[in-house]
Amino acid sequence: MTVPPRFEGARRLEAQRCDLLRDRTHCVNRLRALLLESNPAFERELDCEAAWALSLMSRIGGPWQMLDAGRRRYAALTRDAPRGAADRLWATLRAATRPTEPQVRAEATLVRMLASRIAEDTALIAELAALVEAEVGGDETYQCLLTVPGVGPRTAAQLVLSVDISDFEDHDHLASYCGLVPRNRQSGTSPDSVSSSRQGNKQLKTCSYSAARAWRAAQATTGSTTSAAATGACPTRPR
Repeated sequence: MTVPPRFEGARRLEAQRCDLLRDRTHCVNRLRALLLESNPAFERELDCEAAWALSLMSRIGGPWQMLDAGRRRYAALTRDAPRGAADRLWATLRAATRPTEPQVRAEATLVRMLASRIAEDTALIAELAALVEAEVGGDETYQCLLTVPGVGPRTAAQLVLSVDISDFEDHDHLASYCGLVPRNRQSGTSPDSVSSSRQGNKQLKTCSYSAARAWRAAQATTGSTTSAAATGACPTRPR
């Protein structure tokens, strides 16, 4: 799939954004695994992608360092946090047995490193998303995609940078490229099962599923199923 020369810069920016998303997901999962082993109640209550929680962990460390710091310092460092969330998190700090001191020291270092990395990735992802949107913002297809319920700037940019509609004979071929065509398994003339295909462009598949979920949520709220694209107002949408 070729990208128009005018989008080559945006394509490179988007590729880096996707790499950072994968790295952030890996760090979040690693952090959660670490905290789950240390204090399951703390891990369950923590929103480890919230800015206030990341700031707290990058400065202090994990649950045992927060407990050692004391309630007064904890309150000072969570001044900008939703008070209910900060109070509930504090209440979990005595819910587990303290590990050995070597484990506590290692956890402190790893939690600070991972929290800082997640915060850094989050900031860079937002910066790159803004740059990509600035690059593609004037494109007609991008503007048309934004009229579709469930499609936001990031999904629209991903579609514009990854798909040239003229390369596809019809919408079925486009769906297959995106990995949205179900895989049928059958014995003789009777189908055994229907499952999601593992083929196709994984990034576009993820974007499409996210957009569909958002559209369903919007439909449930408004009861409306019409849009500029659904009524044919977007000429670049495959029929």
